Amino acid sequence: LKGEIRYLVRWQPIPDWEPAVPTVEGLVARARGHAVEVDGVRYETTVVRKESEWDALAPVWDRLLLAVPDHAAFQAYECQRRWWRDVGRDNELFIVLLVRDADVRGIAPLQVETVKLYGRWCRRLTFIGAGSEAERPRLLFPTEEVPLARALVAMLAGRSAQWDLADFHAQLTDPNGLPALETAFRSAGYL
Repeated sequence: LKGEIRYLVRWQPIPDWEPAVPTVEGLVARARGHAVEVDGVRYETTVVRKESEWDALAPVWDRLLLAVPDHAAFQAYECQRRWWRDVGRDNELFIVLLVRDADVRGIAPLQVETVKLYGRWCRRLTFIGAGSEAERPRLLFPTEEVPLARALVAMLAGRSAQWDLADFHAQLTDPNGLPALETAFRSAGYL
């Protein structure tokens, strides 16, 4: 203005600037329309990819974990979040929710990590957390373990373009869950 540089700052509220905080109900609603059917039972599925969405799962996560027999204490929500903040951030979240009748029936606490195997880079789908045999991570399927395992594999097979190798290390050889998971992967064409 008249040869001088002038600045104008205008303060104005911007509606909807902050995104809505995710809720479990919102995640369940997002699962609608993404379904797999196992023995006539429909399970809706969604994948949690953002940390803010993971935050919404805290109460459901620990409720399911505590109902799983032989669960690992390190799989508690707070332990998993701390591990992710300290170690896992280079990986991608791939937490699968399995929903039936608008209720989260199971959580597969997974991540996709980039690893070099046999001289080749690949995307490995594995549990969140350190891969130690002593920790024995579990799928958070306290009930309906067999149908949930089959629904998980059907969902993962449908999204196989997002991972190259699934490695569910150190699973306990319980009488139902592990054989069901193995059978489901084999019937979907995986070793």
